[in-house]
Amino acid sequence: MLDKLEADRNGGIISWLSHGRAFIIHDPDAFTTKIMPLYFHQSNFAHFQRQLQLYRFQQFTSGPDTGAYFHNNFQRGMPHLCARVARLPRMLAASGLPNAEPNLYAVDALPPIDAGSIVNMPNGRVDLMIEDSNVIQTADI
Repeated sequence: MLDKLEADRNGGIISWLSHGRAFIIHDPDAFTTKIMPLYFHQSNFAHFQRQLQLYRFQQFTSGPDTGAYFHNNFQRGMPHLCARVARLPRMLAASGLPNAEPNLYAVDALPPIDAGSIVNMPNGRVDLMIEDSNVIQTADI
């Protein structure tokens, strides 16, 4: 989803950080009204944040990535990893997660997704990003 949104020039709303291992929501209001209804079938930002916690995303509270979200299996250009993102069992969800924040700048950055790229989505669709007209063409594979 993020690869698709970034290639469609929605970087002012939500984008990958430069290293490609975390994302940040720059404009929560626009994200809530424009992006959430398309991908999450809801429009409550606080509920979205809670869902990220339940799926083990960590939000950075300090450093250069403050406010960004990170998950080992959610990385730029690697949609196949998303299948490994699992919700916490109920008992663990109540107890929370450790607050250790990784240093994502200690590893090599992932390459950006360029406009005009074909992005294979985990749902079995292929999305072609068209730079000039900002149109996304989608086809089943």
